[in-house]
Amino acid sequence: DHSEKEIILAVRGTFFPQDFLTDLVCKAAPFTFAQENGHCHDGMLRSARNLLCKIEPMLSGMLKRDELEGYKVVLTGHSLGAGIASIMTALLVSSPEWLELAENGNLHCFGYGTPCIFSPNIAR
Repeated sequence: DHSEKEIILAVRGTFFPQDFLTDLVCKAAPFTFAQENGHCHDGMLRSARNLLCKIEPMLSGMLKRDELEGYKVVLTGHSLGAGIASIMTALLVSSPEWLELAENGNLHCFGYGTPCIFSPNIAR
């Protein structure tokens, strides 16, 4: 969105039959956020990691382009997509480059109908 100087990544909610499998793999997986150990929805964590492996290099490359200097990164989604976008944001800020973006107000995540995906101690 050039008018707002934002790179927006929207993650779709449950739509395809395989998405229901992601929803159903709801066992707790170990997860660390901000040096706090807890748990995360395993199916959504797997999806977030898979998507991030594909998307993060492209996002990093876009942020290095001169014509996109000063742009913010916004992740968003609804339901399953909101859960995955939230986990992706948590994974991104585990790296110094992305943490700096977040601390400078240039990385945001907006979830709509976000399911409970983190254990209470790291959801805060």
